[in-house]
Amino acid sequence: PEVKHVVSKIGAAEIPTDPMGIENFDIMIVMKPKNEWTTTQDREELAHLMKEELESIVGVAIEVTQPIQLRFNELISGSKADIAIKIFGEDSAILAKKASEVPALIGNIQGVGDLTVEQTTGLPQLLIKYDRNKLARYGISIADVNTTIRTAFAGETASIVFENERKFDLVVRLDEDNKKDVVLEKLFLKSNTGASIPVSEVAEVSYENGPNQISRENAQRRVTIGINARDRDVESLVHEIQSVLDAKLDLPPGYYLNFGGQFENLSKAKSRLSIAVPVALLLIIFLLYITFGSVKYALLIFTAVPLSAIGGVAALYARDMPFSISAGIGFIALFGVAVLNGIVLISYFNSLKKDYPEWTVRQIIEEGALVRLRPVILTAAVASLGFLPMAISSSAGAEVQKPLATVVIGGLITATFLTLLILPALYQLIETKSFKMKVKSKSLLTILLLIGSTSFVNAQEVPKVFSEQEAIDIALQNSVEIKNAVAKVSISEASKTAAISFAPTQVAYQSVGVAEGVNENEISVKQNFGSIITQIQNRKVANAQLSFEEKSLLIKTKEIKKNVRSLYRNWANLYKKLELIDSQIEVVNKVKNISTIFFQEGEIGGLERDLSTLQSINYQAQRLEIFSALQSTEVALKNLLVIEHPIQPSLDGFLKYDLPEMDQELDAEFENLFAAQNTIAEKEMNATKSLFAPQLTAGYINRKNTNTSGYSGYTVGLNIPLDFWSKSAKVKQQKIRKNQIQTETNASKNALHNKLAQLKNQLTYMQQQLEAMDSDIVEKSEKFKVKIQTAYKEGEINAYEFLQSFTTYSQIMLNYLDILNNYNQTVIAYSFYVE
Repeated sequence: PEVKHVVSKIGAAEIPTDPMGIENFDIMIVMKPKNEWTTTQDREELAHLMKEELESIVGVAIEVTQPIQLRFNELISGSKADIAIKIFGEDSAILAKKASEVPALIGNIQGVGDLTVEQTTGLPQLLIKYDRNKLARYGISIADVNTTIRTAFAGETASIVFENERKFDLVVRLDEDNKKDVVLEKLFLKSNTGASIPVSEVAEVSYENGPNQISRENAQRRVTIGINARDRDVESLVHEIQSVLDAKLDLPPGYYLNFGGQFENLSKAKSRLSIAVPVALLLIIFLLYITFGSVKYALLIFTAVPLSAIGGVAALYARDMPFSISAGIGFIALFGVAVLNGIVLISYFNSLKKDYPEWTVRQIIEEGALVRLRPVILTAAVASLGFLPMAISSSAGAEVQKPLATVVIGGLITATFLTLLILPALYQLIETKSFKMKVKSKSLLTILLLIGSTSFVNAQEVPKVFSEQEAIDIALQNSVEIKNAVAKVSISEASKTAAISFAPTQVAYQSVGVAEGVNENEISVKQNFGSIITQIQNRKVANAQLSFEEKSLLIKTKEIKKNVRSLYRNWANLYKKLELIDSQIEVVNKVKNISTIFFQEGEIGGLERDLSTLQSINYQAQRLEIFSALQSTEVALKNLLVIEHPIQPSLDGFLKYDLPEMDQELDAEFENLFAAQNTIAEKEMNATKSLFAPQLTAGYINRKNTNTSGYSGYTVGLNIPLDFWSKSAKVKQQKIRKNQIQTETNASKNALHNKLAQLKNQLTYMQQQLEAMDSDIVEKSEKFKVKIQTAYKEGEINAYEFLQSFTTYSQIMLNYLDILNNYNQTVIAYSFYVE
């Protein structure tokens, strides 16, 4: 309803002031005034809706732009789009092939709106190949054959017909019915003998697709991919596209690409601004110095520049506008206007200082601020109100006017208030203290102010997008369970050394009086080395424990990977379902709004209106359920990854894992873990049995008394355990524990084999279930959706039939996503046991 009328232009006129290929056409849509719009008040949304409708036409690529913008883009880079990706090379076929790969690589980048590839092939050509040997045999020249074929299809002048004073060529050619098919058998040539020879005897004819156009730039062949930016600034979009193409687009040697369009214009304008802005700032501070004759007052007033820049950047951010060339021009205008407030205020302060020399600086500031409050506010208000119509403009040229006006208004607001607060304080500071700066200090301060005027930090936490493998790497790095398992391995490693230990060494000294005046002194050293057999068995237990912990670490790593993959796939699946349900809600709400209008006008009954309302409520409930599940899954995944910042999956919800080999056996790591567990029990029982072995002891003794020289000696002995009953009980306990562990490991092993067999059966069933659905179910469902939408818009079906069909489409897609996710989860579980 917002469209006033539409004019289309196809091809080129007789005077080709605006030539274009026969496959291109312009649709000029003239809109009604914006206050009459009912569908939406946003131009971008309206353009998106129009594009969505037109894309239902198969084979049509749509670019949404404006007439003047389109011509400027074409003049700048030869492309009508905002961004032109130009691929240069020699072979047209290779250029067309590489250009066709680009949309798949960059189509999902945020900000890529309209995307079209220059059509360089597809023009049907009639090719006729002559058999020169036969032509020579019959004595027929190629010129004769060309003349005959040209006469048949294009026509040749045979005579002239006069009608009074006017004359016309009499042209001979085949009639239209015979021209539809190539009928060379019916065209005859005269041989040198006078016989009639059909053209098919001396030539072969075929239809082939040839080049539609060959574009050149700087004497090189090129093909262009046009992109219109949507909801994103051109520069960051081009940088992201460039990084993707550099990494993924494989160009042969001699082939290269560059970027044109608005990006090219932006780069040139930025290089000019990099000169214009510093020059403007230097001129401002130079003129301030001339006005006041003082560097300190010039720098003082120049502080309005960074204060105003803060407001300009904040205003752009508040209105969600990227930095553009018009915004850069706005900053130049803003800096010039912003210093006026400082001039008004400081010049009056200096005037009061001259007229009332007995006043203190504080009195000067209080009086001057009160008197100059109204002029300062009016100075900023006049400029701001003058730019206000541009800031709220929505007519032609608004995309240039709005950033410029937004920067000026936002900057003047902050500059005015901050000038009234900060400038008097700085004035008091420089007037109460001696500021005798050298030239170098002044220059340094100026440079710092220039740098400060362009500084603004906008820290906003955005969701981190990562792949499944990146999620696994983060989980393995941050997992507390993995860290605990690694710590257990380190502890077991240390236990190997601690397994061989001795009792404390006994060192004793005694002095005994054996007679009057005679003492006997004795020094002794004793060491119990324990049982050598027990030491060896303890070392074996430590080795077995270390082996068990290392295998447990491997299994724990596999388990973390499995859990991350499972949660990640659930997460991506729910994201896709949420996207699907959102698109369905959008369509159903449109039908609901239209049904309500038709019901009010009496064109439909209450049943269709109520059905659309109920469908909308149903989809909203489904969305709430999916969103709740998505939040829970995301929290579980973040807990597993041990992170807090927002996250987002990078995989498509329709990703299907390859079917693994079905004849695989249980991974040997599980068998090794069970074997290590049994080995620990076996070694512990052997260590308990070794308690029956005797313990080795050794000692040294040195004895002296005051009358004799004394003597020394050595002792070696065995400690033989006699408490056989207690040690037998310990061996019995250990044997029972060993049998218990073996029983448990056998049961766990059997359970794993049964689980693996169950997963094989389940995976076979899931694969069959997927194969039962058409492999192109997603593509066909989307085509079905487009068909029912088109049928509803064209009146072939009513709202009730549309909603029933749309519900069928929704259930098919959601059911397919559930089946696909169940299959992927089964593959993940199966791979855990066999890989």
